[in-house]
Parts: sequence; structure tokens; C-alpha cells
Amino acid sequence: MILQLNEKYKFYVGSERVYPVNDSIDWTYEANEDLGILRKKMSTKMTFENDVTAGHYCYDIIKELEETSRCISEDFIIIHVCGVVETEVYRGRLKSVLGEYDPDHCTVEIDIEFRDDLSCFLDDKPQVTWMGGGDGDGGSVGNFQFAVCTSVVKDFELLALAYENEEDVVQYFLDKYPPDASCLPNDIFTLYEYGAAFDNGSWLFGDGRIYLYNYYGRIIRYSEPNPIEGWTETTDALGDPIWVRPAEVAEFYLYDEVITATRVIGDDPITVNLRIDSRIGKRWRVYDMPYMAYRRFDYTYTGSRKGGSGPLGNRVNLVNVINGIIGFCNSEENAVYFRSNFFNWNPYGTQPYNEAYALMEDLLSKGTLYCYNLVDVAYHYPEDRGNTIDYSEYQKIDALEFLKALKEYFNLGFSYDDATNYVTIEHISYFDLERRIDLTAEELVDYIRGNHKYNYDVQKSPLKEEYRMAMEASNTFTMDITYSGNCISPDRQTEQHTSVNIYTDLRYISDVRSEGAYYEMRLGIRPDDDPPIGKATLFFPVQKFQEDNPFKHPAQNTIFLALIDDNNHFVWDENYPRPNELLSYRALEVLHYWKRPLLEGTINDDELPTDFLTQRRLKQQVDLTIPICCDDVNNFQGNILVKSQMGWGEIKKAVISDPPQEITLSLLHDVDSGSTYNPTT
Repeated sequence: MILQLNEKYKFYVGSERVYPVNDSIDWTYEANEDLGILRKKMSTKMTFENDVTAGHYCYDIIKELEETSRCISEDFIIIHVCGVVETEVYRGRLKSVLGEYDPDHCTVEIDIEFRDDLSCFLDDKPQVTWMGGGDGDGGSVGNFQFAVCTSVVKDFELLALAYENEEDVVQYFLDKYPPDASCLPNDIFTLYEYGAAFDNGSWLFGDGRIYLYNYYGRIIRYSEPNPIEGWTETTDALGDPIWVRPAEVAEFYLYDEVITATRVIGDDPITVNLRIDSRIGKRWRVYDMPYMAYRRFDYTYTGSRKGGSGPLGNRVNLVNVINGIIGFCNSEENAVYFRSNFFNWNPYGTQPYNEAYALMEDLLSKGTLYCYNLVDVAYHYPEDRGNTIDYSEYQKIDALEFLKALKEYFNLGFSYDDATNYVTIEHISYFDLERRIDLTAEELVDYIRGNHKYNYDVQKSPLKEEYRMAMEASNTFTMDITYSGNCISPDRQTEQHTSVNIYTDLRYISDVRSEGAYYEMRLGIRPDDDPPIGKATLFFPVQKFQEDNPFKHPAQNTIFLALIDDNNHFVWDENYPRPNELLSYRALEVLHYWKRPLLEGTINDDELPTDFLTQRRLKQQVDLTIPICCDDVNNFQGNILVKSQMGWGEIKKAVISDPPQEITLSLLHDVDSGSTYNPTT
């Protein structure tokens, strides 16, 4: 058998061939804990000795490594010989300190440290960096250019209405004063805010001034975009070529803001809070901002045109983030690719036609999934207040944690084909289509006959599932599912699903940031009152934004996804209906009703239980051993379904032993499978 193993395989330590004395070699396919990918590992300890007759001094080779470089690992390469075809099937690491040495008999038994093409980002857990700045999706997309059309009117009715009935004032304004674009050049701009500012008490003193403002924006570039679709080529004021497009916006909400100040009176100060100003109107979310919020500048009260521009940046298309993670260690010797019908990344057209894929297709037809630096989003200060911070120039991502978060958020499954080096990323429902091996076929059925024995993997049945976002304060991704019945594991109470690196609650971030709006100290009641009336000093409060902001730790390097969509954004929880979010409560039903521990469970505080679409496979059949061909030793894929006499089951574990060239399968079946089969078959 020793001779047979070394005829079927060639083994190398670095560039030097070695000859193990093992009878056989075992290849084990078992799902990794983080992403569920079945990865091929060599589970056999290699034994080496000196064979004077054959001229093989393999023990001496390993012993020399132990004496001279025990802290250095060497590549351990295995080449499979199938006929005249030789294929590298394994590249692990040999560390001499992992060996058990017997100098008396010149033998060593050693564990080979597992490595595969996925190890770089799954096992090494790198901090993958993608850069801000530059052009295109990898960073800056251009400059945000704005123009403000302003005017002043007198409207005592509006002031009185605002004073007496705040609920009606916004709608009154919208009906009476439509947006005014008279100051704009004949070019491409998008309205993203219009409103009014006024002193609530002015009507008492015969001053009915209302300051109207209309904000318009566009994106401008000085180099040709790639792709150029959606951009218009024109010239700037100097005649130089530029490319422009409308700013991407989505309707957000009507607003009614009250601005207060603190008045200090006398030598023994008495502090009085004054309501000195109000702003009302309608705003749109501007998605071409690095901070996904509103562009706010000083108001002008003269009716003249005011404008300016500011850089955009630090957003990255999600597909580029995934490419950076999976391709982090790619080289000439190691190249891993990825594909996904679900996200439309290198699609290959074998997706199922179900609600999960229909939902994602609809979403992506409306927009793009982008990643933003949370620091950029949470820390922006309005430029007109003279207090800004720099946007981040780079972002580090914990590669594995981000993939895990993506998996939990969208209910994904991962698989890997080491023959093509493709990582497949799909919704969990996709893998029910991967029906590849039929053990009930005539040529194989004898090997499984009489093997109906099974038990239940109750460790996959927790009492409760908890879904949490990176920050629970927003409550947009908080969900508990409670199960009951005798199928629950007595040892496993709670299963946690936490998207630690993904955050989608843009509204909450905006709310927190606006609460910490910074206002400089001013005198008087109105900025245009000259001189100020009276000797009283009004202090606009300086709120300590960095101290109060829950996103204040840049080192956390949390990024989040945002779907660029005009009007069909989704929020997670039906009972928390915030607009302009990534997923709606429908995502729970459509994406997460698949593969639940049980087919029935109670969500949060619902009075009645919910029926789910599919259940995890819990019925574990006794191990099945069948012969395989030489080619199958190399080409076997783990994330597939296998048909036995109990139906189509998923592979929990597979072990290929060579020789004798056979595979042992541990299959998990649906809990209702097998009821129609004759136990004698």
C-alpha cells in the first residue's frame, strides 16, 4: 500500500520530493464555522522515515528543518496522478515543531497545517484596505455643485399659522410657495431642499418677513467619466470642458425645525430659553454625498444667487469591496474569483425563480449597493459653521467579519469550487437546486441498501434566534424568533445573528448628527439685525457632538450599505416605518423565512406564530460509503445535494479515502423525508 500511495500522489516539501509511508490519505470536506463553506482538508498525519534501500531519507529532511528553521514553515505540496494527468490538489504548510520525532527509529509523524486558496481571507483574517479618493466608484465621484435661489416675502398669515398651529404650517407653505429655479443657469440641477425661515414672534411687531430658499445640486467632473452613461458634456464659466449629471436624491420628509437660544440676564445670571427662529419645508436625501445627508450652507436674504461646490468621495460599490476581500491575496500562484446571481455579480444564470431573487432583482434594478465609511457619515459638520473634520482617506475592513455580516443580513450561503476557484455567493434558497449525485441510481443503490438508520441533529434547533445590527439603538434590525415544542435542543437556548460590520439606518445617523448641530456664538435675535436690539446676549448652544455621538469611535471602522433608489427604500421592521432604508419588513418574509430551525415560530411580540417557508435539514442519516472514480477525487464539491433512499440531503461532512478510492457521506435530510420508503430497500 505504501508504494500504491506514492504512485497515486507526489509529495513535496518545498521543491524536494518526499515519500510518506502512510497506507492511504483522507480528504475531509467539512463546513467552516463562519460561512458554511465545505473546504477540502487533508486529515491524515504524514509519517516519514529513512528508507536506505529506496534511497529516501525523508526523516533526515524533516529533522534538518527542525534543527535549523523550526519556526519557519515550508510549503507542503501534493500532486494527484490520475492516468497521465497530474494535478496539484493541496498546498499546506509543514511546520517542523508540529512533528513527533523518534530518533531511535528515524521516524517522524507530523500534522500538516491546513491551507487552501481561501485561507488568506478566511483563516488569516486580514484587515483589507480600500482607498478613498481617486475617481469612480473606488472613491470620489466628482464634486457636488450647488446653487441657492432665495427671496423674501411678507406673509402674516403664515406666521400666525405657525404660531397657533404647527401641524398645518408646513403644508400651508408648500401649497403657497412652490420651488423657484429662476436663479439657475440653463443646465442640469436637481432640487433637494426648499423651505422658509422666520421669527415666530415677528408678526406681533408688524414684521412679516419670510426668507425663502431653494437648494439645487448637480455632480460635476473635470475628466470624462467611465462609464459615461448619464453624464452630459458641457463647459464651465471659463470654457473648459466638464461633465455633469443630476444629483441622486430620494424624497425624505417634511420638516418643521425650531431654533432656540439661551438668554442670560443680570449680574446674577438668570437663564431663559428663547424660541427665536423656525424653519419649515421639504427635503430630499442627497445620495451623492459622502455622508448621505443634507447639504446645508448659510442662507442669504437678498434674492441673489449663491453657490459653491464640495468634493464627494469615499463610497465604494459593494462588488468592489467583495473583490478586494476575496482577491486580497491573489497572485500568479493563487487566484480566487466570485460570482452571484443574487447580487448580479458575474451572473451565470442558474438562480431559482422565487420571491427572494425577485425582490433582489427589483431592488438592484432601481439602484446600487454602496459601502460608506461610517465615520464620514456620522461626523460631518455643516461647513457654514466653521467647524469641519477631514473625511477618511481609507477604510480598513475585517474581511471575514464583513462577509459574516453580509451572510446574516441577507440570509446567504457560500460555496467554493476548487476546480474553478470560484466562490459562489447566493441566497440560501439557491442551494436547494444543487442536486448533483443520485445514490439511488442502479449502479450505486447496492452500496446504500439497508441504511435507513438516522437520528436528529437537535443542536441546529435553538429555543430562540436573535437578529441584531451593529448598533441596537436604532432598532431597525432587531428581531427575536421564539420556538417551542419537543424538537428544541435542551442545551442550545439562543442562536445569535449579528451583522457587526453592516449598518443601514441612515435616518438614525442623520438624527444623531442633527442633534449635535454646532452653532457659533452670536449677538442679537436675527443675523441681519444691525445693531443688535438691547444689551442681552444670546448664546447658541455648542453641543459636544463627539462626546454624545454613539458613532464617535473611528477605530471601529464600521461601514454600511445604502441602496441608491428614488422612492422604494425599505426598512427592516414593519413596526418601525422609517423611509429611505435598505430593507423593509418584507425582507424578513422574503429573505429570512427560509431555513428556519422550525416551520413555526413567534416573531418579537406577535400574538400569533408565523409559518415559515422552509426548515433546516435536521434528520441525519447513517454514514454512506460508495466507491468513486479517480477524477472524482479531485473534482468533488461539498455544497451540493445528494439523493439517497431518504430523499435529497445536504452534505454535513464528506471523507474521501484514497486508496481505496471511496467516499463516506454524512447527509442531513428534511424532517419529513423518508416516510414513503420501504425499510428493506
